[in-house]
Amino acid sequence: MPILWPNPSEWSTQSRFLDVKQLFSTRRIFLVLGILVLVLALVLALILVPPYLQSLGQGTVDHAQINILVDNPGQLDASQEYPKTWQAEMAMDQVKNKFQVEFRHCDLKSLTYDKASSDQLRPQLAEKYRDQLNGEDVFLITAAFTTGDKDVPAGLEPNTTYENYQWVIGNAKDAHTNIAIVDHGFPQ
Repeated sequence: MPILWPNPSEWSTQSRFLDVKQLFSTRRIFLVLGILVLVLALVLALILVPPYLQSLGQGTVDHAQINILVDNPGQLDASQEYPKTWQAEMAMDQVKNKFQVEFRHCDLKSLTYDKASSDQLRPQLAEKYRDQLNGEDVFLITAAFTTGDKDVPAGLEPNTTYENYQWVIGNAKDAHTNIAIVDHGFPQ
């Protein structure tokens, strides 16, 4: 061995290249620092993420009143008429889902299926949406809701209650089920 390099047996335990004590103590320091950084990141996430998610502000549908105005629901379900009560309920669930996503910071007050009113408008709706429908299976659900103070949908005013917002439901050509939202908006 060259004279510049001392014999490894002559090295002190503190100066050896792979001293086991130093190796484990260094790992421990990095492990403790890593855990502290992870805990700090978790605390910051718990503090910052909920307000961020709240700012996204999905529409609120939890307290919406559901109204199905049909003279005799049992007779309707036994007949060949469209929609059945279960179809109207399914459509209302779809409306709630779409409302949550598209009507940020808004509060859905009620959804109403009025058979008499819907049947009266059915020929006009079938004609207007004939390119999007399979046949003339179409009906109308109306909604009442209140907008929030910010980020309201286009065409709506902040902090305003709207009645008679219409959701056109039908057997759409591009839908996977026979119930789909064809259009929504105010009557024209």
